[in-house]
Amino acid sequence: GINWIGEHPNIKAVIIKTKDGSYADDGWKNNEKTIYSYSFKAAKGIINFNDSANRVLINQPISNYPILLFTDSSNKWEFQGCFKIIDILEKAVILEKMISFPSLNDKNSDNDDVILYKNEHTEGKIKYITHMLSERNRKIIDEIKDNSQWVCDICEIKFLDKYGKNYIEAHHKIPIHTFTGEHRILKTDFALLCPNCHKAVHIYLREENLQYEEAKIKIRNILKR
Repeated sequence: GINWIGEHPNIKAVIIKTKDGSYADDGWKNNEKTIYSYSFKAAKGIINFNDSANRVLINQPISNYPILLFTDSSNKWEFQGCFKIIDILEKAVILEKMISFPSLNDKNSDNDDVILYKNEHTEGKIKYITHMLSERNRKIIDEIKDNSQWVCDICEIKFLDKYGKNYIEAHHKIPIHTFTGEHRILKTDFALLCPNCHKAVHIYLREENLQYEEAKIKIRNILKR
């Protein structure tokens, strides 16, 4: 189950108690037990992202409050530590263990600083979260990959040549949330990126509210240094 301390939008912490295997998407993603997948709440298989239990997960990257994770171990709850969300998927969020976390009571904590920052820059953060939720059209992405050279659109690295393995990621250049009506997704809507450039683009979208082409230019200029 999931509970939280505080009320929207001033959540202080989220508490998750879960059992491995309770849902198909739940469970540890690495042997070190630092990455955990946790499913969104669903009713009859349908996920409502406006549900309070799902909102506290989706909003975590905005307000930076800790997620306290407990897992079932031999019929008792074992505290696994404090986590943050590093990815939002269609049916689940990916949690990563935090090395340190803000105090729930300290008025000068990083948590409060981020909440104040949020009030000034909410628009870009919300756009970023919506983008993450929307960037999931697997069929068109697979088709793009099948008909491309798998070269990064920004740094122009070809993963196969450098690492001996074929790998590339797809980024939706046009924010899907800006479409006012039904939009036919085109291959040209996507850019193929290496993992480093893709991560950098997401950071610029989230923190500086840049468009893709703006982030592309900025990253290319940095790489030229």
